[in-house]
Amino acid sequence: MCLAHSVGVFRETGSVTHKKGAGRPSIRTEELIIDVRNRMEQDPTKSLRHLSQEIGVSYETCRTLTRHVGRRWLGISVRLASEQDIVHYPDNADIKIPLYAAASDETIEKQRSRLVYQSRKRGILENDLILSTFAAAQLNKMTKQQLDAYDKLINTARNDWDIYYWMTGKESTPKEFDSDVMDMLKEHVLKNKGMRIKQPDLPS
Repeated sequence: MCLAHSVGVFRETGSVTHKKGAGRPSIRTEELIIDVRNRMEQDPTKSLRHLSQEIGVSYETCRTLTRHVGRRWLGISVRLASEQDIVHYPDNADIKIPLYAAASDETIEKQRSRLVYQSRKRGILENDLILSTFAAAQLNKMTKQQLDAYDKLINTARNDWDIYYWMTGKESTPKEFDSDVMDMLKEHVLKNKGMRIKQPDLPS
């Protein structure tokens, strides 16, 4: 702080110290952090602005809190589908999605590596966690036929919410995606129900 500014502040307030702002609190208490974590678990798609209004803190404080909790490393429970309502978003007719075609000359090792990456980078956080942990546990043990079925599921399904509803049993799986791989995914979800999970580290 420059001398001229300090003099001006002293003339106006009688003190050169900064006064505490009158805005919403920015303190990161353990209780507030737990509250933010619970709200993020209940609705991972909620915007920061709405979340900040709900908990009564500023937008910047809310962003700091969510970073502290960590969306990527948040131990979100894998919930049974009955605990979450189905949400179907309408397709946009103006967006043309090209048909997926895997490379014909791809080796099985490259396919596994690609599927590991694609399992970690999904459209919704729930699938990031479920598919990345599933891939880490199962891909190296899968046959070529199973890898192709998993490849087809995560790359040709309509959207990630559909995959999530099928894995958690909220909706029945369409015949084209109903395979032993889907059974393995459903078992993985049930096995991890109520547990705090995070994306596994990538192999070095």
